[in-house]
Amino acid sequence: GKLLSARFLPCDNARGTILLFHGYRSSALLDFGLEVEFLHKQGYNLLLCDQRAHGASQGRFLTFGVRERCDVLSWVTYLAQRLGPEHPMYLSGMSMGATTVLMASCFEFPANVRGIVADCGFTSPWDIMKSVLHARCKWLPAAPLLLALNVFSTLLGGFSLRECSTTGAVAAAAAKYPILFIHGKADDFVPTRMSQEAYDACASEKRLVLIDGAAHAKSYITDPARVQSALEDFFENHLPKEEQV
Repeated sequence: GKLLSARFLPCDNARGTILLFHGYRSSALLDFGLEVEFLHKQGYNLLLCDQRAHGASQGRFLTFGVRERCDVLSWVTYLAQRLGPEHPMYLSGMSMGATTVLMASCFEFPANVRGIVADCGFTSPWDIMKSVLHARCKWLPAAPLLLALNVFSTLLGGFSLRECSTTGAVAAAAAKYPILFIHGKADDFVPTRMSQEAYDACASEKRLVLIDGAAHAKSYITDPARVQSALEDFFENHLPKEEQV
């Protein structure tokens, strides 16, 4: 029952559409601002989504990807109806947005979803909160706090911090979409190991690109040439054969 909002940037004779999902308390324009021109010049429409409880989208609570993953399915279904069942689509997320699209990978999307890009996603709400507490408040007992927080998230937000994970989603039998994982080696917010864990669990075609010296959500700005090359190869390799050049 929530109204979701997005900005659509069309491209003449588009080869496909990339759906962009931003991170915690951010926006797609902020997280993907440096990538938008590159992706558009590659010949793709862009859908810059406002995640629930962000921007112009409705919702009182964000759920760290747990409920947002269902919104991904809604957007894909909507675009398939508008652009046609043969129009190629890719899902791309940054930070919490990466967790969102990875958690959604276990869904049966319309056939036009060709792949998923996950940049510096965390494995689950529980895992990232535990990691942040250990890193920044070593003197606080993490387990009791997280258990209490889980009660409140369940009662108020309608979700559990342990309800789902990226590792469980990408390991599921339905996780058949190719996935490109990107993560900065100097990320001190979402540990690089979380992308490694998801990559190791992934049951579908996969690639992991680790960027030297890149802090959280800074892989593109740190090494744009390498990230651009990885993105271009990934999108190109998973287009329908007649669209490849």
